[in-house]
Amino acid sequence: MERAVLDACLADEIPVVWVMARGLPKHFPPRIQRAVDRGLLLAMTSYPEQVEGFSAARATGCNQQALFLATRAVIGALSPDGMLDCLLADLPRDIPIQYLHASPSRLE
Repeated sequence: MERAVLDACLADEIPVVWVMARGLPKHFPPRIQRAVDRGLLLAMTSYPEQVEGFSAARATGCNQQALFLATRAVIGALSPDGMLDCLLADLPRDIPIQYLHASPSRLE
C-alpha cells in the first residue's frame, strides 16, 4: 500500500515525506532521485546507512515518529486493530485526522 501511495503522489507531483524504516541508501533509483532533486520528496530516517531490509518493529517506530511530528494526518486505509489503528488510539495529543476510508473501529 505504501508503495502505491508513494507512486501516486510522485506521478501527480504531490510533495511527500518518506520516513524510511532502514538507513538511507547511497543512491536512490533515478525516479526517486528526480523527485528529491525537484523538491517533491524528502526522505528521512532514524537508522544508520548500514541498516538494510525492513522489520515490523522499525516500521512501527517510523509511524510513531511521523505521528509525533505531525500537526495533522490523512489516513488512506486503516485495518481495525492493526498497527496504525493502535498507534492512533494511543496518540499522546490530539491532532486533526482525516480518514479517506471509514474504518469500523473508528466509527462512533
